[in-house]
Amino acid sequence: MDGWSVTTLGQICSGVRIFKGPRLKSENLIVENEGPGIEPYYTPSAVLQEKSDSAKLLNVSLASAKQISTINAVRVYRGDIVITRSGTIGRVAYITQRLDGAIVSDDLIRVRIPDEKIRMYAYQFLMSEMARNQMLKNEYGAVQQHLEPNHVSNILIPVPSEWSEVDLLVEKVKLQIAMKEELEQSTSSLDVMTKDFLLRLIEEANNKNA
Repeated sequence: MDGWSVTTLGQICSGVRIFKGPRLKSENLIVENEGPGIEPYYTPSAVLQEKSDSAKLLNVSLASAKQISTINAVRVYRGDIVITRSGTIGRVAYITQRLDGAIVSDDLIRVRIPDEKIRMYAYQFLMSEMARNQMLKNEYGAVQQHLEPNHVSNILIPVPSEWSEVDLLVEKVKLQIAMKEELEQSTSSLDVMTKDFLLRLIEEANNKNA
């Protein structure tokens, strides 16, 4: 159609990276309580949850040099798009400030697009049924059991000759992400406030009964 063409996600602009991180063997690092050197380790479910209650805790200070290298390789950053690659495949999330620099399972494929406008457009497209249908089937038409970076890279996506054509869509996506970040910050602040409030009540009760 005039003004539009079709390309693959991996070729939508220069500098695109679509990859999965190395597998992190973390059994010796898992701990129960927060503290110095302790970082959350996010599974796909934890990334997709609003509050990430199912995240594991890792004592990074106990990690070997090889584990540190793997941990740094699987960190995600604000602006990354992540896609579940096993289990319920094809679920998409946008990494907000809340998870900037977080340790995230290799069960999520990372999509890094340096151009913000193209990234917002691609993210919204990946959320669509048209993109999901491509992720659920392989080249032979069978149901996809596992998603790999090459499957994501080969997703067909319509692109405009003039990116101003999608300005309205992009601005709405940016607003949605900004609102999500504001909600996450508010939720985090409220959690801290609630915890402090309850601890104060317990302390007052203990002092009264002492």
